[in-house]
Amino acid sequence: MKTIKFIQSGLVLSFLFIFNLSLAQVQYEKTNSADAMAERMTKYEVQQLNLDAKEAESLGQINLLYAQQMVAIRKQNASNNNKTEIEALKRSHNQKIRSLLSSEKFQKYLALKEDEDKKTPEK
Repeated sequence: MKTIKFIQSGLVLSFLFIFNLSLAQVQYEKTNSADAMAERMTKYEVQQLNLDAKEAESLGQINLLYAQQMVAIRKQNASNNNKTEIEALKRSHNQKIRSLLSSEKFQKYLALKEDEDKKTPEK
């Protein structure tokens, strides 16, 4: 009788553990989707650069395209070293933002990105 209860308890705990892991995976995918990534980037950059509504909307579109391409690169080359593709994408993204912002705001944007790079550990 004790072994049956022990097995039942083990099965219940295993089920709860697996269920919890699946919820964590869903949450991870939601917060790391291209839309969520672009929204976080845009919100932060609009605030830091004091952008007007038109600039913010254009930046949001640029960031969404960038985030979609970044997610695609990561999925496509999950096991490969995709550093060169990511660097090329970042350069393209910066060029689009350069065409959107004034030179003063773009310099501030570059400083933000430099600070982010310093805070992010290299993989």
